[in-house]
Amino acid sequence: MKKKAIKDPKGGLNVHSPRGPLKDKEGKPTRLALSARAWGEPAPKTMESAKKLAAKGRRLLEQAKKAA
Repeated sequence: MKKKAIKDPKGGLNVHSPRGPLKDKEGKPTRLALSARAWGEPAPKTMESAKKLAAKGRRLLEQAKKAA
């Protein structure tokens, strides 16, 4: 079953996919991929790993909302 995209109420971004490529033309990680490092995570190299990282972030956000 295909997941239905959830839109961001502030801008309409698709929550289920990254906002751009993970590697540039030279094969180096883009700023999008490197942003994961700011949170202590490795830069994702594949779209699948980026989706797993996004799911982890959503879970952590939900836990924080429940704790507050």
